[in-house]
Amino acid sequence: MIKDLIKTHKRYVALAVVALAVAAYFVWPDGESIYVGTIEVTEVDVAPRVASQIAERVRDEGDLVKAGDVLYKLTCETQTVNLAKSKNDFIRAEKLLATGNMSPEQYDSYKKTYENNAYDVEWCTVRSPIDATILTKFHEGGDYVYTGTKLMALGDLTDVWAYVYVDQPLLVSLTIGQDVTGYLPELGNKPIAGKIIHIKDEAEFTPKNVQTRKERTRLVYGVKIKFDNSENLLKPGMPIEVRFAKLKK
Repeated sequence: MIKDLIKTHKRYVALAVVALAVAAYFVWPDGESIYVGTIEVTEVDVAPRVASQIAERVRDEGDLVKAGDVLYKLTCETQTVNLAKSKNDFIRAEKLLATGNMSPEQYDSYKKTYENNAYDVEWCTVRSPIDATILTKFHEGGDYVYTGTKLMALGDLTDVWAYVYVDQPLLVSLTIGQDVTGYLPELGNKPIAGKIIHIKDEAEFTPKNVQTRKERTRLVYGVKIKFDNSENLLKPGMPIEVRFAKLKK
């Protein structure tokens, strides 16, 4: 039963990919084949390393942040108390070690506890790990969050790409590293420089019979294109057109 459902689901996914590929492809009057992709970016999820209540959300969606910028501040009452106690224990351990009343092994244990608690308090300030744009915020001040809870999603808008799905006969004219141009219809077909960085070696959809040339034209392959976003025009989810010269028969 479950296996049948999985097979059915995979079949629907394959058909959906083909439908999208066909819908995202048309022929321009000048003979160019136009494919439409959706802009994606490198995303990083930010999560706390300690469990605590959020004292303050410092930055908001759409903000540009640098690596190390503060995103959230946590209250961390428990971590602060633990640090104060372990610091006092460590100071006493230093004195006892100096007078020969504590073994090095015991001293090392107190030192390790103190250092771990110091890290916990340091982690109560949640910082951005990369230069990025804040795409989504998931929590506000007052929320209680656990270790690993997603607080924000960051996007590196300097690393943007889109997949377009091309029919099998077009693959012969495409190569890794090839320069291509994307166009933004919403900005008067403004050209955006791009480069092919990956071509999938397996078709997204394979008909039962691919023995004939006609059947092979039904195969579609994913082509990943990285775009120049120095003007910060490209955002996640935006459609972008890519034009390839129509192959001569």
